[in-house]
Amino acid sequence: MQTERRKQFSLEYIEKELDKLEKTIDPQVKIYVAGGYVMAYQELKAGTKDIDVIVETRYQAEILAKGLMATGYRLLPNGTLTKEYHALGATAYENADGFRWEIFKKVVANKLALSAGMKTRSKVIRKGDKLQVSILSNEDIFLMKGVTDRDRDLEDISLLARSGVNYESVFKECLSQSDRTGKLWEIGLHDKCEELEEKYGVRVPITKKLQKIAEEKMLTKRIVPVLRQGPKSEEELIQLLNEKLKSSDIKAGLKILKEQARIRISKRGKISLAS
Repeated sequence: MQTERRKQFSLEYIEKELDKLEKTIDPQVKIYVAGGYVMAYQELKAGTKDIDVIVETRYQAEILAKGLMATGYRLLPNGTLTKEYHALGATAYENADGFRWEIFKKVVANKLALSAGMKTRSKVIRKGDKLQVSILSNEDIFLMKGVTDRDRDLEDISLLARSGVNYESVFKECLSQSDRTGKLWEIGLHDKCEELEEKYGVRVPITKKLQKIAEEKMLTKRIVPVLRQGPKSEEELIQLLNEKLKSSDIKAGLKILKEQARIRISKRGKISLAS
């Protein structure tokens, strides 16, 4: 994997950049900040290489981009970014010092969306006439870093964990984001939590719950597509899925689907999806 060697910037430096930016933008822009800047603000890290910013609309992104370019930043073409950064789906701007803004429109790293819950948990730390800055909560940064593949994110979430995290909020937001996208974010978060305990000795109390939810979803995602093709008996499902699932797993998956009222079983034992 490609890596970049880039310098760290202090909180004081970034504050000056925010001051310069505010003088150039109009109308007001509201930004939500995640990543290293938040950790520097909370004194969990000495500095950061960039600032990860989320805006809610394309219009806000355009205002922000115009302001950055007016203060000496340049848009970085995709070809100049590493594969790691390109995969995040951010628009990147960098100044002559090498400090970088990574701007996400609503969705972060092509994965999680800025939700109502995230906005509620965020904290406004700057409320200027033209620029309002809110930092995301430890819980939401933990989740964002928990579903990405960057090596340094594991160290960051260990710092977040030690500073205090409401894991139930992380768990609920993870489920909500999974439901929104149809993706199994529980799997990635579970694996990162296990890594966290193995490498840093930090125990995350929701790890087992994440595993249980992930397993249940995996089972039902395998069974439901087969039932969409038409009613099947339990024996037929076992025959059709025997290369992917054990018969005991199929029975467990059917039990879950029945408890969720997502299937119905006829008197003749045919299983179909509930309408």
